[in-house]
Amino acid sequence: MAQRSIRIDKIIERARSRADMVDSEFWTAPELTDLAEAKFQEFYLEFACDYDEFFTSRKRYSTTAGSSTVQITNPQFLKLRGTQRVEDLFFLRKLDLLEAPDYVSKNETGRPRFYSLRIDPEIEFPFLDLYPTPDAVYDLDVYLVPIFGLQQLQQTLGESKALYMLAGWDEYLVVRMAIAMKDREESDCSVLITEAATLKASMQKQIKPTDLSEPAGVIQRGSRQSVSFYTDPEEYLG
Repeated sequence: MAQRSIRIDKIIERARSRADMVDSEFWTAPELTDLAEAKFQEFYLEFACDYDEFFTSRKRYSTTAGSSTVQITNPQFLKLRGTQRVEDLFFLRKLDLLEAPDYVSKNETGRPRFYSLRIDPEIEFPFLDLYPTPDAVYDLDVYLVPIFGLQQLQQTLGESKALYMLAGWDEYLVVRMAIAMKDREESDCSVLITEAATLKASMQKQIKPTDLSEPAGVIQRGSRQSVSFYTDPEEYLG
């Protein structure tokens, strides 16, 4: 399905039309820009939290010999889905809070095999604590669910590429905006509310699951002698 423009002015223009407010001054231009951003955030947070594999991206970071931490500087993210050593495609295992002190006390160095995520409110960016402490420079691919705003999405991906696999997301945004616009005017929104629910259900069917040929299941990776329900995030990226 071809994607329509995601330019914010076009989104606002369509929302005005759906709310029957093309020439109305009931909403100012700055208010509608803020509304478009707010409704996009609602949509994105809802879908990115429920279907995180669809929104996963990969960022590469490098360790420093003798340092057990890697700072996740970009982008801001909702979830951390996995960390992988690039050289041998080994996925580090996430340590539970109660496990980490045991590994720290061993004071080992070598190739990192485990990690824990640390977020300090006094520090701008979160850290990965690695175990053992890296004895050399290692490249790590970190799989994240990033935080996006509508304006950032437009600037980063261009007006025709954003969320291209999720047909109907832009119309869902337009309808959600129109509902808010008519609600403030105390007009009947029932038809739009029904349409929004239909669009949402359609998008949920598109991405649950994303790939029917490779459903998540019980797997065993490499030489590890344990079996779990963990699914490699890279399998969802295509």
